[in-house]
Amino acid sequence: MVKKMLALMTAICLSFGAVVQTYAKSYSIAYLKIKNVTYTGSAIRNMPKVYNEKGKRVPSRYFSVIYDGDTTNAGVVEVSVHGTGKYDGYATGSYVIRKRSIKQCKVSGLKSYDANQGFTNQDLAITYRGQDVSYRLYYDYSAKPGTHTLKIKGLGNFTGTLIKKYRIYATD
Repeated sequence: MVKKMLALMTAICLSFGAVVQTYAKSYSIAYLKIKNVTYTGSAIRNMPKVYNEKGKRVPSRYFSVIYDGDTTNAGVVEVSVHGTGKYDGYATGSYVIRKRSIKQCKVSGLKSYDANQGFTNQDLAITYRGQDVSYRLYYDYSAKPGTHTLKIKGLGNFTGTLIKKYRIYATD
């Protein structure tokens, strides 16, 4: 029965010279949500959650994402989402790559030393996931025997201050 109806409709359309077009239902990209992240030492291309005009989540196969900015280091990354397939339109947003706490870094090379050596700078290696970290050292600049404090301030992709203790031994 259905086949006969389709054949009849096709014959009518052809006899009147009409072209019938059907359109797939289309939707529009309306907005996106994207979370901030913390520095990892690797590129972070944070995938946004994309929503249509009705507030329903759009599957990732229906949009492409463009990242504008440094996706590795601390700062702001701009994101553009463009609809594909049955989705049209676009949305923009951004996320922040936050600085990581220097307290999460590995410190090696901190040594105690003899007071006869006078004040001696520490030869430290500070790393995060095997990568060198930018930092500044603050000493108490004393060569007196006792326990001394070394402050390590994070720079660049690192924030905060890490306190380490070391000893200067008295000599006889």
